[in-house]
Amino acid sequence: MNKIQEKISEKIKRKINDDYFKDKTSKVNDNDFSKVLKYAKKILELAENVPLIGKYVETIHWMVLLVIDYKKGVYRDIPYNSIAAIVFALLYFLSPIDIIPDYIPIIGYLDDIAVLELCLKFVNSDLENYIQFKRNQSENAQSS
Repeated sequence: MNKIQEKISEKIKRKINDDYFKDKTSKVNDNDFSKVLKYAKKILELAENVPLIGKYVETIHWMVLLVIDYKKGVYRDIPYNSIAAIVFALLYFLSPIDIIPDYIPIIGYLDDIAVLELCLKFVNSDLENYIQFKRNQSENAQSS
């Protein structure tokens, strides 16, 4: 990592921290859920095409599916704070204008990654529970 990237990374760590994330998550509302549903396909396409996001593509996919199933009432076994955190992280990732604008090559996605990682810190076990739920659903459908 060069010195510019290190400075930017330090700036991100100071700005995007637990308090920032919890504050933003607490402001998630029904309109935000609707945005994730409306732009689900775009979020998934963006995840597949953004540099540096590679290892998060599958995670983002599961996060989008979880929000969809939550809104449909298919899966509600998740604390509201966790689903709100996922909604915030997905919308942050979708937005090109954030702490570091996405149009800046490579560096523009460092803050998006920081938000995704912070989100996973808070919701990883809830996301894993959802993934297991979907796998069990799939297995049950195949054995029927």
